[in-house]
Order: sequence, then structure tokens, then C-alpha cells
Amino acid sequence: MLRPLFLACTLVLLGVCSARADDNAPLPGAVDKTERLTLSVTPAAEPRPALQHSLWLDDRQRQPGNGATFYYRAMLLAEQRRDADRKEFPADTTKDWLTVPLADFPQQEVKAYLERHRHVLRELETATARETCQWDLRLDQLQGTAVIEFLLPDFQNMRDLGRLIAYKARYEVSQGKYEEALGTLRQGYQIAHDCAEPPLLINALIGVAIAHTMHNVVLDMIDAPGSPNLYWALKQLPSPLIDIQPSLRFEMSIPYRVFPFLADAETAQRTPEEWQRLTQQTLQNLDQLSDNRRLPDWQVRLGGAALMLKNYPVAKGQLLASGMDRDTVERMPVAQVIAIQAARNYRYTYEEVFKWSLLPYPEAQPRMLQSMERLRAEGYIGSAFSDKEMLPLASLLMPAIESVLQASVRGERRQAAMETLEAIRMHAAAQGELPASLQQLAVVPAPPNPFTGEPFTYRLEDRRATLDERAPGADPARAGDRIYLLELTKE
Repeated sequence: MLRPLFLACTLVLLGVCSARADDNAPLPGAVDKTERLTLSVTPAAEPRPALQHSLWLDDRQRQPGNGATFYYRAMLLAEQRRDADRKEFPADTTKDWLTVPLADFPQQEVKAYLERHRHVLRELETATARETCQWDLRLDQLQGTAVIEFLLPDFQNMRDLGRLIAYKARYEVSQGKYEEALGTLRQGYQIAHDCAEPPLLINALIGVAIAHTMHNVVLDMIDAPGSPNLYWALKQLPSPLIDIQPSLRFEMSIPYRVFPFLADAETAQRTPEEWQRLTQQTLQNLDQLSDNRRLPDWQVRLGGAALMLKNYPVAKGQLLASGMDRDTVERMPVAQVIAIQAARNYRYTYEEVFKWSLLPYPEAQPRMLQSMERLRAEGYIGSAFSDKEMLPLASLLMPAIESVLQASVRGERRQAAMETLEAIRMHAAAQGELPASLQQLAVVPAPPNPFTGEPFTYRLEDRRATLDERAPGADPARAGDRIYLLELTKE
């Protein structure tokens, strides 16, 4: 069962942060996981006209219709070939097609694979050229545990479609067919963008992972001899390509969807018995969400009674301290008092973390971590049924916002690094040499590192340069960071 809320963290750790195999020896020290990628910097001048190369389809080139229809057709066609593919192209064969150096790329084998999937590719070409992509999942109509249990096999299949597009793009780069590769990459970036249309974190993270795969193919092209300069093509991609804000806002609403009575706790007119029943149902659902088991009814009733006995005096005191009229509080059923304060505390907890996601990552990240530490110390999260977290809504249902932001910013960082590499190639075409520093780039500027808001670390020694994606003081044991080793070559 794929739960979007809990699967998100798994994708952050396993899917989004994956990187190409490192062909270079690591720095001394067993814990260093920084990837080192050697690139040949072939001078490549700014295109004329400047925007002739593109990684994003112009609105004028799009066709009327909904791309989702054709994505589903592509999935069905791919499913029909799945058993045959497993026999003809085992997983241990295809898994290397995205990582093997282009000099060793099995062109004939991949060509045969692509030919067998020509109908899938045709549907994807149609899907990615539509004006809109509306999946029409009707997420706003989900209530109760159906919100958490909503299955997403179609979007897991989108990752397979993204890999197919990447195979095709790498094949075209290996053939030196750069314009064809750009057309294929446009499809790949559109798939990443369309996958993230539903406001679920799992969709956003799958979109980030697909975009990451396309970024790696763009790096293949940058490293290939005679490839066009893609600085302006990269600049034309939507910013951000994957907007995670709608997903974070939807995740904020999940407790109110799973437990609708929290949304109207302050205004609803219910009997004490009804409030008690809703409280017991909440405990049952929370336990089921935490370990997928259902408690016996007698345990639920006992737990509900204990919860109200413990938390009612605290909740009552907090409502009075907030300015609520004493007579109003006294007339409320016990369970309603607890529900009101639990809803208030959840909203406060979530917004104390979420607000930082509205700032640029370098400013948001340290403040978000400080807020999390403070909320833990004050008992708002991580302390089951504490005075501040009367129902463990935040601990169970609040997404790992910092991890999600970090995954998103990694994709932005990879794009910024590629733009910097293309600025360096543009400089080399104009000046005949690598720049002494990024501040001396002669034609176009290098973007800042989205992780730090500062320029990437760049060094030039003996006509060889190093471009470091990492933030100063970054933990070398953290996977996903990369250093580019650059050597100027002449065609």
C-alpha cells in the first residue's frame, strides 16, 4: 500500500538522491561519498540566435487537449510489453543504460529496445505536447483514512516512462544527434512537470527524480564533442520546474481530511456522546495509521477515557488563557475542548515549520531546523500525547518538510551547476581558456548555488578547473553531492 505521506521520505532517500556512478577514486577517508565527475570542456559559443536551442516546448507549439489521456495510453502499451522486456532485456542490463559512459553505450541494444517501444514513445510525444495535463484525481473529495490509503501506481509507472525517454535521449547524444536529443529531453522535462501536477508530495518527489535523470543526460551532452551551448536552453526551463508549495499545503490539510471534525471543532453542535465517539474513532485511526493494525473496541474506549482524563484540564486551561469565555468552555463537552486545542496546536506546529519554506533555502534551512528543535523541546512534536500534542497529529502526519525542500533544491542545484558549466564553455569559446574565477566569466554570469545563495566554489590550477556543488563545510558522508573536474579540450 503506497501512502503518499510516508513514501515521500523513502523517495527522498532512495529515488531523488541517486547519482551516476563515480569513475574516479574518492578522497581519502572511507566515509566520503562525494561524487567526482570528470568532464571535457569543449569551447561552445553562445548560439545565434541565442534561443534557438530549447529544453521546453513553446506555448505556440502545443496542441489542444489533455496530456494525461495519452500518458495512460503509454502506460498501457508499456505494460503489454513488460513480460517480453524482462526476457529480452533483463533488469540488470537496462539499469546500466543510464550510467555507463557514452563511449561504452550499447547503441545497437538500446536501439532495438527503443524500436520495440516505438508506440509508447509516440504516445509520450503526443502527451508532452498537449496544452494541459489534468489528472482529475478529485483529491479534494477524499475523506478519512482514504486520504492516506490513496494508491498511486500510475505515477510510479511515470518513472519508468521517464527512464525510457532518458534511454532515447542518451542514444541520440551517443549518435551525435543533438537536436533530436533536445527534442527528447523536452519530453522528459515535461513528464517531470506533469507528474507533479497533483498536489501530493509523492508526485512532486517523483517529478524531481525524473528531472534529475534528464539533468544527467544534459550533462552527457555538455561533455560530448561538438555539442551546442545549452546555457539559454536551461534558463528557459520553468523556475521552479517542480513547485512543491501546493503539495506542502495539501499535506497540511490531511489531518482535517482524515479527521474532519477537527476543522469545525470550534463551531459544531454535537452531543457529548458524539464527541466521545469521534475521539475514540480518532484514536483507532491514528493507531491504524502508525502500525496498520486495529485495536479492540475495549482498548479504544479505555484509551479515550484516559486521554480525556489526562488532557481535559490542560486543554481547558489553554483555551481560557487564549481568551475564550469561561462559561463557553465550561458548557463544551470534554472531548470538544480537547479537539479544539489539538487542532489549534497542530496548526501552530505545522505553520511554524512550513513558513520557512516560503524563504530561499539558504535562509530557510537553519531557521527551520531551529523551529523543529524548539517544537520538540516544547512537546509539540515527538512526544506522544503530551500537553502540547494531545493527539499525535504532527508526529504522524506532518511531512518531513526539510527533507522535501532539500530534495527539491538538489535538482535546482544540479541545473545551476550545468548553467555554470555552459557559461564556462561560452567563456572558453570567447577567450580560448578557462576563466580564472567565476567572477571573470566573459559572456554570461554564473548562477548562485541554491543551497548557499553564494557562487559555487571554483578553482583553476594548471589549466584544470574544479567546480564544487557542495556548501562550505558540507558533510562528505552525505550522498548526492558532486565535484566536477574540468579539463579544456580542443575539437
